[in-house]
Amino acid sequence: DILAEAPNVQMLVTSRIPLDLQEEWRYTLQGMTLPEPLAGAIDEAALTTLQQNSSVALFVQTGQRVDHQFALTAQNQRDVVAICRYLHGLPLALELAATGLAQMRCRELATALIRPDSSTCQTAPLPVRSGEAPLDLLQTSLRNMPARHRAMRNVFAYSWQLLTEQEQQAAMQFALFRGSADRAALAAVTGKAQSTLTELVHKSLVQRDGNGRFAMHELLRQFCLEQLAVLQEPALTTVTRQRHAIYYLQALHESD
Repeated sequence: DILAEAPNVQMLVTSRIPLDLQEEWRYTLQGMTLPEPLAGAIDEAALTTLQQNSSVALFVQTGQRVDHQFALTAQNQRDVVAICRYLHGLPLALELAATGLAQMRCRELATALIRPDSSTCQTAPLPVRSGEAPLDLLQTSLRNMPARHRAMRNVFAYSWQLLTEQEQQAAMQFALFRGSADRAALAAVTGKAQSTLTELVHKSLVQRDGNGRFAMHELLRQFCLEQLAVLQEPALTTVTRQRHAIYYLQALHESD
């Protein structure tokens, strides 16, 4: 009916899962621009450039809403950069993280949020973290925000419900990887069919880069590890880790 009345109409539809229509053109949305890791001292010119980075700007702007005195400074810029890079420029995660500045300093937030074992952990040392899991910090009580967006766990839980049991298991196994992996490694370690990996990409839980490697957002990885712990199937974890070790030991041996 729409095309009949307005034949030149164009639609922009956003979804976790493609519509699978012949007419659709797919564009994968990436996170906001990430700041480069900082090395050495930073001068005023570099600080000004950093303020213009989209991830940093969103984090600072949201932080100022809960603490009007918050600003990007030479003292906190390394922590701000570390937080933005850890969150991969994910807008909702940046906003939720910044609301934590109402209760803690930027350094404390970075320490509480960034896991030492994460695939994106910065080389600059942070104090040993304890207490809440990173996902516990990424939530808000704002009344005018949709319930599904008040916590990163809510976002991931919705996507999790869209997966089959085999896809959920594959996602939990994928979470045991740190960083990216190629298709052969994932198939060997998870023991799942290629079609299962394809579905994880199709449903936006795993991203494929231009080099043919697959990666999972660090926050989603933490969520999947939580689901693995809830599942309470140590055999799955043990078998997956064994396959992982064997695969990469063989790859290392063959490269010699």
